[in-house]
Amino acid sequence: MGIRAMALGALFTAAGLCCAAMPAAAATASHPGFSSERLWGPHNDWEPNIAAAPGSPWLYQMTTQYGGHRVCAPDMNHCIMFRSSPDRGRTWSRAAVMPRRQCPPGRFCRLAHWQNDPGVAVSSAGVVYAAWMNQWDVTFAKSYDHGRTWTALHDFRRAAGLSFTDKPWIAISPSGRDVYVAFNSSDSYVSASHDYGRTWATPVKTNTNGRYWFAEGGAVAPDGHVYFAESAEHQNAKGDILLAVLSSGNSGASWRTRYVARSQQQPRCPVKDCPNDFYGAQASLAVDPAGTIMVAYSANAVSQAPMRPYEITSADDGRS
Repeated sequence: MGIRAMALGALFTAAGLCCAAMPAAAATASHPGFSSERLWGPHNDWEPNIAAAPGSPWLYQMTTQYGGHRVCAPDMNHCIMFRSSPDRGRTWSRAAVMPRRQCPPGRFCRLAHWQNDPGVAVSSAGVVYAAWMNQWDVTFAKSYDHGRTWTALHDFRRAAGLSFTDKPWIAISPSGRDVYVAFNSSDSYVSASHDYGRTWATPVKTNTNGRYWFAEGGAVAPDGHVYFAESAEHQNAKGDILLAVLSSGNSGASWRTRYVARSQQQPRCPVKDCPNDFYGAQASLAVDPAGTIMVAYSANAVSQAPMRPYEITSADDGRS
């Protein structure tokens, strides 16, 4: 679920910065080209995700915030907060909780009591696309007004008839016409939309090995090929972890899996109630304007040894 730490730093893409990073300790030093670090706020924030609007000063951030009803809603344990900046991060809007459920008129539906795993992307027109978990329902919505209001939610769990869905990641084409959301129900799934997220194809299962999969990065290449970086661990989160790149050249109708690395058992987490997979190997990716894929991942070669960062590139659609 969402409490897996994102151990990869930000990757550069043609559209700007992408991908999540670990919650950072307070810092004062700045680096060339970067402003000084500023805390989001005084609360317990996890799973940050960011996006930049192409050719625009607008920036967007999402985070999973803990603190219960004091920071979320009266009946929520933790929630996803969204905020925007119109001036490249100098000032930010007040953070707001992402939609929990949108019910048809006259019908009752259950509101989510917790949210996890925010993912955000922005089209060339400035439309914000987001995928996240409302409890065990991976959902999608988009916003035309910088996150002030959102379209009706699409629920991938209900659409696929699955018992639960977990850990989404979103990738869009520059125009936003082609939208892909990768997630798991233990197995790996990807669903595609080719009308700006208005309608969705039935999610496609991409694996047969029975492992527990996590989507951790995604990108749409200039030629329309789409890629997701994922990790596949054993159901008990012990033993080796496979790192893979999923790719589709037919608009998400079918998917090919190529394994790029194998990591051994991750170090144990020293914190109480910390799950086995907290320090598990994981991967992310980006694609440049020439179609070259870079995969950045963390892995170890010896069981329970600390993770180390690696990167590999491919200029032939991931074949080598």
